[in-house]
Amino acid sequence: MNLDLYSHDIFDLLYKVNKKKMKEAEDLLLFCNGRVFVCGNGGSFSTAQHFSQDLVKAIGTYSISLGNNLSYLTALSNDISYEQAFLQEFMRSKPSNNDLLVLLSCSGNSKNVVNLAKYVYNNYTLNIIAFTGKGGGELKDYADPIISVNSDDYGTIEGIHSVLLHYLILSIKERIHG
Repeated sequence: MNLDLYSHDIFDLLYKVNKKKMKEAEDLLLFCNGRVFVCGNGGSFSTAQHFSQDLVKAIGTYSISLGNNLSYLTALSNDISYEQAFLQEFMRSKPSNNDLLVLLSCSGNSKNVVNLAKYVYNNYTLNIIAFTGKGGGELKDYADPIISVNSDDYGTIEGIHSVLLHYLILSIKERIHG
């Protein structure tokens, strides 16, 4: 592995992210009249927590990172199923169509995230933004905009998702504060 080559590959993947979809995501976040629910699985869970915190701290958005209460997450996982835990927490949060859902999944196929997306898509009119890897997986059927990083490498995808989410925070702050 060569750092210069790796850096070039990362920059190339970032450059190829759909700018129109990023702008759509930015506008949805900026003009959301409700809460922003954020959810991810595995390494994307950490990225979701960080993004939720940034939404609250940097721009004052009311954000909930699903699964953040680990006692509750493990209780739901044990009592119902891990594949339904995010969905159960979301439903018990009394969501409204003014809310927004942001999903992170490198494969786009994480069952606990897809189950949530499918339920929201079929039962609410709230918007769903998804950040995925190459192809978008099952999430591409439920989210719009979908921001896909054209890679199969989870570390690369997670890193680029983090950069894109930080960009959204900075851009929204600039739009709010000038």
